[in-house]
Amino acid sequence: MELAGNFNWNKIWIETDSEVVANSFLTNYVPWQLKSRWYRACKRLQEWRITHIYSEANFSADQMAKRAAGLMKGEEEWHWGRPQFLTVLEVPHHKYFRFH
Repeated sequence: MELAGNFNWNKIWIETDSEVVANSFLTNYVPWQLKSRWYRACKRLQEWRITHIYSEANFSADQMAKRAAGLMKGEEEWHWGRPQFLTVLEVPHHKYFRFH
């Protein structure tokens, strides 16, 4: 959310595969270490949304998270457009199923 403000984006939608994280931020139950940054970021945005999505249905984000987990501390990777390592993308309006 802080980066969105830095890029002058005033409307964002964040998807996470953690229901706990999504619900925490939606109810403003933010860890105390993040509270001031959270409130500052919210003030800079006109509209924001955080939703839960199963990682199986958001495999682009899942691939990027796995790649990010392999970065060294302090290392950053930026991509404008689709990163080359994303060989498969989600299909809009396609139904994905999760079976237990």
